[in-house]
Amino acid sequence: MNLIQPTDDTRDPLLRFSPVLYGFLGNCLLYTCLPPLGWSWMAWLAPACWIPLVAVNHPDRNGQPAKGTYFSLYLFHVLFWLALLQGMRLAHWTTYFGWVALSLYLGIYLPLFVMSARVIRHQLQLPLSWAAAISWVCVEWIRGYVISGFSMGSLSHSQVNQLWLIQIADLGGGFAVSFVVVLGAGLLFRIASRVNQWRRPDRPPGYQANSTVALMIETVCLVCILSTCWVYGQTQLNRFNESSNDTRATVSVGLIQGVTYTEFELPYDEYERKEQKKQQTYNQQSVLALREEPRLQLLVWPESMYPVGPLMITGKADTVLHVPAQPAGAAQDQQQIRQWATRVQTGQARSHKTVLSYLNDHQHGNGAGKAMLIGGTSSVDLTKPNTPSYNTAVLLSPEGEILDVYHKNHLVMFGEYIPLGNLFPALYNLLPISPLAAGDTDMTFSIDGITFSPNICFESTVPHRTREMILAVGHNGRRPDVILNLTNDGWFWGSSMLDLHFRSNIMRAVELRRPNLIAANTGISGWVAPSGAVNAQVEKTQAGFVIAKVGRSSGDSFYLLYGDLFAMLCGLITLISLGKALIANLSAESNAKQKSN
Repeated sequence: MNLIQPTDDTRDPLLRFSPVLYGFLGNCLLYTCLPPLGWSWMAWLAPACWIPLVAVNHPDRNGQPAKGTYFSLYLFHVLFWLALLQGMRLAHWTTYFGWVALSLYLGIYLPLFVMSARVIRHQLQLPLSWAAAISWVCVEWIRGYVISGFSMGSLSHSQVNQLWLIQIADLGGGFAVSFVVVLGAGLLFRIASRVNQWRRPDRPPGYQANSTVALMIETVCLVCILSTCWVYGQTQLNRFNESSNDTRATVSVGLIQGVTYTEFELPYDEYERKEQKKQQTYNQQSVLALREEPRLQLLVWPESMYPVGPLMITGKADTVLHVPAQPAGAAQDQQQIRQWATRVQTGQARSHKTVLSYLNDHQHGNGAGKAMLIGGTSSVDLTKPNTPSYNTAVLLSPEGEILDVYHKNHLVMFGEYIPLGNLFPALYNLLPISPLAAGDTDMTFSIDGITFSPNICFESTVPHRTREMILAVGHNGRRPDVILNLTNDGWFWGSSMLDLHFRSNIMRAVELRRPNLIAANTGISGWVAPSGAVNAQVEKTQAGFVIAKVGRSSGDSFYLLYGDLFAMLCGLITLISLGKALIANLSAESNAKQKSN
């Protein structure tokens, strides 16, 4: 089925080289604009390599079938994702399967972008640059939702160092930044194409005058768009620079970073030494943070770094408890199960108090209080028949009492679950992981009237998930003031995956206009301001800490209140163009059948 009705069969001069070359070069440039290289200006060139395939009547050359062009785009985009996400394979040899599977899936989005942009361009007759930008946003938006969503490595993340530009993310999310970049790339392509055509001796009669007018319009359009972004960006930056000097009450938070790499199948003795070293590192860095900031009120330890666990969820005294997979010897008798669970919880309660007592005994200073702690551990729910396990953040009082827990809602493919693993449990024999269950509630807590909203690991890479957590109004009638991200990036062994994750956290801060505090095992831990500025951070693969001082939020962004409205508008335009193309194609087929009869 042909969704695009060309006006003629002649080869468009815009397609001067093989489509394979355009696909290869564009993916190479796209790779350079993201970590590890991070050449942000390349993001303005990469989409321009695919614009010719959108502009021409047929995305082929020398008789090559269009499906061959799309396949080459898919193949090169798979290679792009393999290179960008190569850090996913480092934890264990079996993680290669997840790395390859995810890249094979993500590769479909580049040919999908070109196809949908062509439909928008040729069906709705929108300007080329605008059709490409709308299509790109639509495709990124879909990628953020399908199969639990994967928004890491978005085009907008290449621009996090351009603070003036990313301020528009508080209007349309990172999608707005990606839109401007692709729109700019398209306009640059059109300007360069017109200049090149204008200089050719075999140009059509009258082309110079017409081209000059079009060139001026496109140049003015590009300048106006960038100028508008710059003015808006500078206005917002000045606003948040002024608010950073606000003398209102703040809460001091210590973000602790250790260096513990994820390893499997270690001998028991080596595993014990590793755990002891991990505990010593986090204790030591916490003590140093408490000494530097005597009035520290909250310590944040990354995902899986809090040593006490798994926590037991037992419900009320009359709740029926079930036997977990471990220990297998627990009796089915309810009294014995309850007694066993109580013994475990009692021992864990003593451990909580020991940890907090040790840390807070090193806090000193005139009028100093005691620090709470939130850290990542695991938990098992004995009240459910299948005794599900959770990736958990536990909040502890200065005395070591459990105040609240948060079970991670948004799980990571191939790290916490395997797609179709429920239908085919044998898949879990291929990877050294056990399936985790998703939580169903969010958690907030307050210190001196300032409300925190914690999330775990890659939840911060999913824009709509983080937005949902901040949008919710708490019992105090206010939305959270601060985003907390607890993550264990030791899976990636210091690779550029850490940079990609940190860039996602920067975008969340700007989109929601909240400070984002990240405590990451192996890095990158940091304090990101609502403007996207990084106030402090600990470098990758180094032990250390960051002292962040945060206060009440200054207001809600448009994106926080209305979400993916801009992306949905782009999706609607794409859907309308696809519908129009389908109707036109069916009509053409019907007419052809009538003529043949």
